[in-house]
Amino acid sequence: MRRLTQKKFLIAENFSSWPDLHLPDGINLRDIAMTPASSHRCPRQVVAIDCEMVAVGSGRFEGGKEKERNELAQLCAVDVLTGVVLIDKLVLPREKVLNWNTRYSGVSYPKICAARESGRLLRGWQAARAELLSFIDVNTIIVGHAVENDLHILRIAHSKIVDTSIQTAEAVYGDTERLGRTWGLKELAKSLPGLFVQVEKKKGHDCVEDTLATREIALWCLNHHPELAEWATRMRVELENKRVEREKKKEEDRKKTEAQNEVPAGQGWPQIPLPPLGFELSQGTSDNLNQLDASY
Repeated sequence: MRRLTQKKFLIAENFSSWPDLHLPDGINLRDIAMTPASSHRCPRQVVAIDCEMVAVGSGRFEGGKEKERNELAQLCAVDVLTGVVLIDKLVLPREKVLNWNTRYSGVSYPKICAARESGRLLRGWQAARAELLSFIDVNTIIVGHAVENDLHILRIAHSKIVDTSIQTAEAVYGDTERLGRTWGLKELAKSLPGLFVQVEKKKGHDCVEDTLATREIALWCLNHHPELAEWATRMRVELENKRVEREKKKEEDRKKTEAQNEVPAGQGWPQIPLPPLGFELSQGTSDNLNQLDASY
């Protein structure tokens, strides 16, 4: 719970501190909804989610150009226990889309049109959130990678969370230390369960593929403790080696700067040799100095 609070998750336990949280542009506290309590429905026990986003107009202008902000454009959800895909739908933002970011989101206007024709299009984040809430409740464990971004864009507050970026980073740093870094989904999928995702850069991310990969990483970490510990050890060694290299380069740069700032012999102010010990001024020189002193 401490880690979730540090990562700025919207959770019921820190409700009083919500006004102090720095939320992404366009996310208002009044739009946040807590996951519903248990009811007669049969919610899923563990659900993995992933969202893709596009850039929409923020309504604020700078230099005559409207500033962008992120908005939901695709939602995927998978039952972690069964692997069944629960949701795979595109979302049409209510605001004007300024950049589809297809290279990363995998979403484009033609895909939106195709989704409309096939009945796989949701209107706005409100409809997407309602769709997800039909599968989960307050007791559902939500799994994701850097999932605070997904929950923010869905405007959902939830407490039972497994974030694979935290799960794996804690294996490296421990559960009490500050997380110096986290690892991306693509790298973790390849290093841990041996999956290859996000390989076709031009087409952008495959939301279902990323969601399933997140599920596999979470399950792998739970079922392969010795292998996870070995991976974490390798990562610590790599991090230490990189730290040593940085320090070495820093020291080399410092010495190089010092060498460049040194004045070579024979340059700069002329060096006036001091008289040897026992040296006595001539009478004429002594008289001249006395006259100089008297003039002051």
